[in-house]
Amino acid sequence: MNDDKTEFLVISSKSIAKKFPSPLMNIAHHHIEPALAARNIGVIMDSQASIVGHVPSICRSAYIHIYNIGKINKYLDRESLETVIHAFITSRLDYCNSLLCGIPSFLICHLQRIQNIAARIITGHPRHDHITPVLYSLHWLPIEERIKFKILILVFKAVNRTGPHYLQQLISLREPGRRLRSSDQ
Repeated sequence: MNDDKTEFLVISSKSIAKKFPSPLMNIAHHHIEPALAARNIGVIMDSQASIVGHVPSICRSAYIHIYNIGKINKYLDRESLETVIHAFITSRLDYCNSLLCGIPSFLICHLQRIQNIAARIITGHPRHDHITPVLYSLHWLPIEERIKFKILILVFKAVNRTGPHYLQQLISLREPGRRLRSSDQ
């Protein structure tokens, strides 16, 4: 067992966490204390089942990549630059972004800032220019709409039986109890 990588997370509300002491786990004579946050499939979740700590992790990683891309920017043509930005920046913004639904708007703003910087790197627009036309020219949705779009795609696939089976089981279509006027259309 790798002591450095072994962790467990107790998920509860803040009020319940205050009532009970922190449990210890003993596995093969190793004492393991619960972590404040844990990473699973690349997503950081804290003890209140919140992924608010995940956004700074995305931002930190993206800013490092933006810095590195900025250093090689002058050696790449636009198509190569778009490929690099998609590989290192937008892939991080889109990974498990459906879990970000409902997070506070100030965290969405942090992610939007990263997308805006990436769009400006590709197009070469100055920082003072309005970003909406730039995103539109790249055919990019803003972060909040990307999150909604991802959820809508998952629902559409589940309803049309092309999505994962576990999602298909969770969604059932509502049949109206009476005939509606719009049903003739």
